[in-house]
Amino acid sequence: MNRLDLNHEHLAHHEDWVGNNVAFTCPLCDKVFVVSGSLHRGTRACPNCGESTGHVQGKSDSGGRAWLEWQPPLGS
Repeated sequence: MNRLDLNHEHLAHHEDWVGNNVAFTCPLCDKVFVVSGSLHRGTRACPNCGESTGHVQGKSDSGGRAWLEWQPPLGS
């Protein structure tokens, strides 16, 4: 399982994190999707391929955590 932990002070161009809402880019299909701590209870699979899962716990400015997990394709 691959994992990418976000650092709210150093977000990549394809990431965003405001409060308890995080925008990820799926590393497998390139779909941008939002994970909300409130609406999605902190966990949401990629709505396009379902092969990655974004997580958020807490808020960006108060010690929260956000990360993306995915299984690499077979043969890679």
